[in-house]
Amino acid sequence: MEISENRTVTVYGVGKIGSRVYKYFEDVGFNVQAVDIRSEELKSQEKYKNFNFISKEDAILNSDIIVNVMNLTKIKNSKFYNVNYFSEEYLRKNKKNFIFINVTRGEIAPESVLLKLYSEKKILGLGLDVFSHESELTEDLKNQNKSNDIDVLAAKKIINSAISSKENFYVQAHQGFNSDLAAKSKAHEAIEHLKYWYLHDKKGFKEQLPYYEE
Repeated sequence: MEISENRTVTVYGVGKIGSRVYKYFEDVGFNVQAVDIRSEELKSQEKYKNFNFISKEDAILNSDIIVNVMNLTKIKNSKFYNVNYFSEEYLRKNKKNFIFINVTRGEIAPESVLLKLYSEKKILGLGLDVFSHESELTEDLKNQNKSNDIDVLAAKKIINSAISSKENFYVQAHQGFNSDLAAKSKAHEAIEHLKYWYLHDKKGFKEQLPYYEE
């Protein structure tokens, strides 16, 4: 897919990582829009003043590239609950054929749905570094315990097809957090949070993500 302002990228979840993803696509020349349940709150921040926030319902209609950067929330009564967020029903609402990228958690976008829509040419390509039920998938890949889960089976097909280059799939290990730079950054952030915690009467952290409040 060519880079063009006529191609629309939608970034779902624009926290620390998602906001960088948004800026990257914007800088290289795509038309970019953002979906985030916290959009009204984020709009008041200087960092997001030029972000094009759009509703989930409107975003799916015109996206050429969909990028999932949302945190996974499994608490069903939470407003942030997003297991199976990218359901077959939701993705089929897209009026275009599109590329799908997932870089946070597989359960948000089940592989069985992605593979089905790819086989129908609704999805043109997949870029994944996360999968549903990763521990179960790992055991299966190591031939330690075969799984019959439909998403694990679909994930295996996607991985094998990516390795053989048979399909327009790109997969990689979710390993960015293991770099020396990431380890130092995590250690620094942990200490900063602890300092804030003790300096503020043990109430809250330096930056409190909202995903597990409920």
